[in-house]
Amino acid sequence: MRVFRKVLIIVFIISFSISGIATDVKLPETSAGKMLSLFLGSLENGNVESFVIDHISVGLFDKIPKERQIRFLKMIESHHGTFSIFKISLSTEHEIKVIGIGIKSKAWRRIEIRTDKNQPGRIIRMDINMASPPENYFNSSKKTKIERPDNDGSIIKGEIAQKIDRFMTRIESIGFSGALGIVKAGEVILAKGYGYADREKKKVFNRDTVFTIGSITKQFTGAALVKLESIGKISFSDTLSKFFKEVPDDKKNITVHQLLTHTGGFPGAIGSDYEIISREDFIRKALKSKLNYKPGERYSYSNVGFSIAGIILEKLTGNNFETFLNKNILVTAGLAKTGYVLPDWQMDDLVVGYNGKRRWGTPMEKLWGKGGPGWHLKCNGGILTTIDDMLKWGMAILGDDVFSKSEKKKYLTPYVPEGPEGDSYYAYGWVRTKSSRGTDVITHNGGNPYIQNDMYIYPEEKIIVYITSNNGQFSAIDQSGNILRLLFNIR
Repeated sequence: MRVFRKVLIIVFIISFSISGIATDVKLPETSAGKMLSLFLGSLENGNVESFVIDHISVGLFDKIPKERQIRFLKMIESHHGTFSIFKISLSTEHEIKVIGIGIKSKAWRRIEIRTDKNQPGRIIRMDINMASPPENYFNSSKKTKIERPDNDGSIIKGEIAQKIDRFMTRIESIGFSGALGIVKAGEVILAKGYGYADREKKKVFNRDTVFTIGSITKQFTGAALVKLESIGKISFSDTLSKFFKEVPDDKKNITVHQLLTHTGGFPGAIGSDYEIISREDFIRKALKSKLNYKPGERYSYSNVGFSIAGIILEKLTGNNFETFLNKNILVTAGLAKTGYVLPDWQMDDLVVGYNGKRRWGTPMEKLWGKGGPGWHLKCNGGILTTIDDMLKWGMAILGDDVFSKSEKKKYLTPYVPEGPEGDSYYAYGWVRTKSSRGTDVITHNGGNPYIQNDMYIYPEEKIIVYITSNNGQFSAIDQSGNILRLLFNIR
């Protein structure tokens, strides 16, 4: 799973009770406040389509089809549920800015809406960004103190790391659990766990905790295929008909490049993550599946394509995917605790995933074969690792020991836009975009409803950030924006 960070439609806020805290911030009776109220009603009643048609200015999203705007709204409803407002930072007749928290996601958002002065019922600007919890939330929340060993191996170096650690400790006290790592100019300045990795055993999250990285796995698959090409075993212009027999006409010209850039047309998934399925059965099912669009026509995120790419690698090398990855990439990068089954993990170090009070368990409590998960997950997700290993991985991307210059160019080129806005592009398992400062960003996120991850690399600034969480109601993906604002001192 990859979560798209840029959301173009805004959420509503009303009075709710969160974690036993009553909130009673009333929206003003202005045109902007009324639009937020109407938006609330559309989400509650399932009328988002009517809301878009009736209230979104034609020029606001002129590059984005109406159906996509509606999908964004439904995504917000699915992820956040409703929102509760804790602070109104600006309110005029035609503009309102608020800070609120998602009932489902427990994610903080800074929301802005602006209406047309000539047509108060039309919205001419909507924006949503990640936000830190306001002081009144921290001050009134029920807090839990996590007892950590004095010598748990945490790294906190320098003023910036201390500032970020203070923020993380605060959100730990109100429910966050996970780990955060930051590298600056080749030095680890922060590497620490927060909250419980296993609530039942009261085992705290630390640098040795092993977690699943979800769709961040795709960058390892992309890297493995780049290595395979560099030794002359494959070309990214090779088509499926070269590797498999009886490929249907609609799929026979799909290229390896298209598999790795989500442009092959395959659906997002053709089965559940932990369903055991053999390589042969997966390929048979994938080739019988209906394409969502013609190959190469456009970008649409697909786990299926990456699993097929991993199967092609196995057919060409005669090796298990993990064995090839370990030998050609992980060992050189120093990632001794990353993989599916090869690392010598202690079972007590495996993170337990939760969603609120619901216990999901560890990945290895699911259907997990001798070679790891089945092919619905293998090569597109499911790799296990630690926070230290992921920081080493980031340093490998910035360094020259694992990839040659030509390999790195092939691997990290921004090939296809993720959407019509053209502000983010997909490489081979990575997303390329720009920061608010205009600097390059290499990023990806991933996970499931219980364990989530986010990774950022800033090559010009030589900064790496990795955050993971094991509580779906307090997601790492939702907190990464807060970390970056503190790191770069963005107001």
